[in-house]
Amino acid sequence: DRADPTADFPLAELIQEQTVVLQSENAQTVVFSFTPAEDSGPDPTRMAGTLVVDAATLRPRTITITNTETISPAATVKIQELQQEFELLTEPETNALLLKSMHFAVKGRAMVFKKINEEVKLRFSDYDCELLDGKSPD
Repeated sequence: DRADPTADFPLAELIQEQTVVLQSENAQTVVFSFTPAEDSGPDPTRMAGTLVVDAATLRPRTITITNTETISPAATVKIQELQQEFELLTEPETNALLLKSMHFAVKGRAMVFKKINEEVKLRFSDYDCELLDGKSPD
């Protein structure tokens, strides 16, 4: 009996909660698979997700969403590879779940002759967290 890993973090709108399935667990992590929420991408029926949770705290560490087959968001566009990865961290004083990094990669074709090969990596830092009572930690 584990707590619902999607109930406590702001990225829960990416996950169809009823599709979360335990895949594996060890002393450090618990891994779940899921189907992305219907409004989370171009065609969630052709996507799959993985949620890695810290076993000790049950707080999310990473969320990865990838396509399982070619996606065609427009008549002349074919996406062969799509991956989104969110690395999360828990701020120890407030227990706030924060986005540490995001990676987005897409490969495909547009209009037969135009290749799509884009990758974006973002790292976030220097968060200013407040305690639940509204006071800043010192």
